[in-house]
Amino acid sequence: MARSAGAHEVVRVGGFLDEVRFLTDGRGVDLVVDPVGGDRFPDSLRALRHGGGRLLVLGFAGRGIPTVKANRLLMTNTSVLGVGMDEYWRQDPEAARVHWHELWPLLKRRGLGRTLLWVRQAVR
Repeated sequence: MARSAGAHEVVRVGGFLDEVRFLTDGRGVDLVVDPVGGDRFPDSLRALRHGGGRLLVLGFAGRGIPTVKANRLLMTNTSVLGVGMDEYWRQDPEAARVHWHELWPLLKRRGLGRTLLWVRQAVR
């Protein structure tokens, strides 16, 4: 899924920070998608490149809700963005209708089934 969305590399969770550092010659990555949070969150931040790296927080499957010190973001020019679709759709119900209008044909054709299954397995 990540490669089909344009990722150059995909790394597994175990030892991912060391792998990121190896693959990027220590520079870090542009984007980390973190559905886990918890004790993995600090390494997600450390994996970001300085000067524009972004961390998308999708959830807290790791059961702990992490915190971030703003000075770390300031000093590294990185961003942390919460991606909470429930709240987004609650505030803008029309957006939900538009998104589902576009997604439903793909779901019916099973065009997203494999991707959704992968995401579900990755979170477990």
